[in-house]
Amino acid sequence: MDLFTRDDLKTLLAEHRSPCISVFMPAHRGGAQEDPIRWRNHLAEAEERLAKAGWRAPEVRELLAPGRRLLDDNTFWNNQSDGLAAFLAPKFLRLFRLPLAFKDGVVVASQFSVIPLLPLLSGNGRFFVLALSQNAVRLLQGTHYSVSELDLKGAPRSLAEALLTHENMEPFSFFGRRTGWGRAPGVAFSTATGWGSTIPRTS
Repeated sequence: MDLFTRDDLKTLLAEHRSPCISVFMPAHRGGAQEDPIRWRNHLAEAEERLAKAGWRAPEVRELLAPGRRLLDDNTFWNNQSDGLAAFLAPKFLRLFRLPLAFKDGVVVASQFSVIPLLPLLSGNGRFFVLALSQNAVRLLQGTHYSVSELDLKGAPRSLAEALLTHENMEPFSFFGRRTGWGRAPGVAFSTATGWGSTIPRTS
């Protein structure tokens, strides 16, 4: 899933060479065979409209070439959200996989159509939730419309993995005593050198 920000909106509203093509379509999280087929049909519709407007075939092919190359990008189609918004102009392509199931639409004009995107700029924006348990560590990204899990590459996947010893480190120990900072249900300490002073036991 991508983010759509006010800076993205400013980029789309800036002046671009004509023609400007805006494509909106629903999509499927995790991908579906119908998504690239729907995309191909929208490109064909844009090509037909450009031809009727008097644009020459070589210009149209060059304009739509980046969009057609996406048809063979399996990684792109396997990582969709609820909707896809695409913006094509000469030497310009922006794609947004967003948590909105857009209605199908193709707009060919002298500027991009951005009205379907405006709901994404209202509300409280995005937030993150770090979910911890003995057997799992998960980072969730939420928006006004959905919550999705982010990939924590290189992070420990469980408490056991986080407590694995290193070559010159002793295992962690836990105790649950009242300390000067209040009651602690479990306080970790290590006597390994390089970690600084150990946390002393308190009565």
